[in-house]
Amino acid sequence: MVYIDRTKVMMLFLRLSGIPDDERHDYDDMIENACFYIAKHAVDPVVVSDLERLEFASAAVAVYDNTLMRLINDKTLCTQDGRQALNYKDTDAYKYAQKLREHAIACISDIWVDDSFSFAAVEG
Repeated sequence: MVYIDRTKVMMLFLRLSGIPDDERHDYDDMIENACFYIAKHAVDPVVVSDLERLEFASAAVAVYDNTLMRLINDKTLCTQDGRQALNYKDTDAYKYAQKLREHAIACISDIWVDDSFSFAAVEG
């Protein structure tokens, strides 16, 4: 499997997400998961010039995952008496994160192995 430099991905992730550098360790697992996701779909071996695209794609996947987690956590609030209330804060963060992820995956489509399974019925 392709090795993707987690340090470079973390730097890209912090830059893309606007998260302060002193909070970087809170996102180690997210970066690890994003790198694993991209690496398992990348052709092996890749040329060195393709590594930057894989790093960017990993960071984009991490931004997307982080955005989803943040939106899910922001969705439920607790009132003063301990009851839960839903927060319907309107945000386009999900759309932007999704577009970033789609763009990053499209940029590595030439070295991306699509292992999705599709089943088609055959009439006979």
